Amino acid sequence: MSFHLISLQLGDETEMLDRALEALEEVTPGETAFLPEYLAWTSRGSGRAFARLIAFAQDQNINIITSLNLGGDLIEDLPGHDPELRYNALTIFTRHGAAHVPQAKISTQSFEMDSAIDGPNIVVSPYGRLNRVMIDVDDSLIDARFLICSDLFAFQRLPPAALRCDLLVVIANFAYGAEKVASRLLGRALECGVAKTVVHVNAFHEPGKPRRQALAIKVEEVLDTLVEIPPAEVWPSPRAIRNAFFVYPDRAARDFVSMCKLRGRKGRIAVPESRWEIPIEPSEYPVTVVL
Repeated sequence: MSFHLISLQLGDETEMLDRALEALEEVTPGETAFLPEYLAWTSRGSGRAFARLIAFAQDQNINIITSLNLGGDLIEDLPGHDPELRYNALTIFTRHGAAHVPQAKISTQSFEMDSAIDGPNIVVSPYGRLNRVMIDVDDSLIDARFLICSDLFAFQRLPPAALRCDLLVVIANFAYGAEKVASRLLGRALECGVAKTVVHVNAFHEPGKPRRQALAIKVEEVLDTLVEIPPAEVWPSPRAIRNAFFVYPDRAARDFVSMCKLRGRKGRIAVPESRWEIPIEPSEYPVTVVL
């Protein structure tokens, strides 16, 4: 499976879609491009991006993986979804003209769920399953799992053996500092036999003024193990995994900026209290994704 990782600069939805399409023109036919979380986050912007990407993937003969704010008919194949709800949905656009939605975000941030009129206009619901996804690449089957940003908290909920796969993909919009924590967790996952290959791509922010802290840092990372490692039954340092996360009161983060600046976060991965203790159901995506 040939990877092409693209970390996008944050901006409004029109800017991000334009940047994505320009970058995707450089992807070699047959390759799979991984984009960060939320190429578009409103329902209207996501509908526009979905239509552009499904056609673009087929025209360019490439595969595109990102997440969008989807609901209704566009999430028909998401296992266990509520047809009345919208989700931060992992979406795979294949070069054959198909679109798959095998996973959605579990650790939905509080501001993503905010339905207030003056809120950030995302309004997605949490998902409760972590799905195994079978991918057919050149007649070889790859066993994959997809985590959207803070869904890495699944490491706190499930042992390595329950997360086992060939390919673990993390598409993200981590707040500054959390991308380093995520990379360390993914390195530990490889050491514990969770996956053979890890893909990690994070969006980035360009501050408008000099010496201002960027809200998000660029990551385009592929990690591999050179030997087959049997998955561990337990994590060797559960306290270190717990310390990678900052659990915050839902009302404390009104938007992405305020989540980045949460007092006490100190570079850790933010997870809202309402999602921290929820159970995660291991499940399967019923369709083989042909790339």
